[in-house]
Amino acid sequence: LENIYRDYIEIAQARQIPLFLFTPTWRATRERIEKSPYQGKPVNGDGYRFVDKIRQSYGDYASRIFIGGLMGCKGDAYKPEESLAIGEAREYHQEQANALARAGVDFLFASTMPALPEIIGMAHALSLTGKPYIISFMLRRDGKLLDGSSIPAVIREIEENLVYPPLGYFANCAHSGFVRKALEELRQESPQCLSRFLGCQPNTSCKSPEDLDNAAELDCETPAAFSEGIASLHWEFNLKVLGGCCGSSPEHIRA
Repeated sequence: LENIYRDYIEIAQARQIPLFLFTPTWRATRERIEKSPYQGKPVNGDGYRFVDKIRQSYGDYASRIFIGGLMGCKGDAYKPEESLAIGEAREYHQEQANALARAGVDFLFASTMPALPEIIGMAHALSLTGKPYIISFMLRRDGKLLDGSSIPAVIREIEENLVYPPLGYFANCAHSGFVRKALEELRQESPQCLSRFLGCQPNTSCKSPEDLDNAAELDCETPAAFSEGIASLHWEFNLKVLGGCCGSSPEHIRA
């Protein structure tokens, strides 16, 4: 795992550009920890300390590496029907959010979120830590959340319901073409919110979440095609943070 982190750090360091890293804690809720061999251990704090130790080994460049405390939905991210209601989500996610914040992460990052109610509850939990936080959406082929909510409506709902809204928004675990549709709809319906969309981590496959969930083999576009798709989102929509999700490799990020 350390070697994987270092692969990506060295790509960014060679170009002297800032880098987001995330703790390996996407599923590190109390419920899951208690079912694992790590019951009673500070898994979230250890996740941060592990990544921070790697960061500190890069000398002056370490100041350009920012560590996000990674969190996810309770259920299967490909099944929005498993998502929590607002109040349930706030209660469920608060403990992990607090643990990551206490450990010292630079920000909190709710990744691969498929449904609006759990997103709202998650955002409440993250906002109560006092840390900056980012919400990252899981998108269908049409650019909407997996529960059918449009991204303009989702962002308006979050901004209107929270005293401390997110630092901004991402999309991940969806092809860059899916992200483009979401951004085009956002530009058309809520252009004032477009600047709040900060980045994306696309998949290297243009298959739907349902097709990917049942795939027996990795579906992966070339690094050149991947980089062209994601760079075009930066040029057209001024996305500031570009990365990769399922199927991406150091070759994709280097491109």
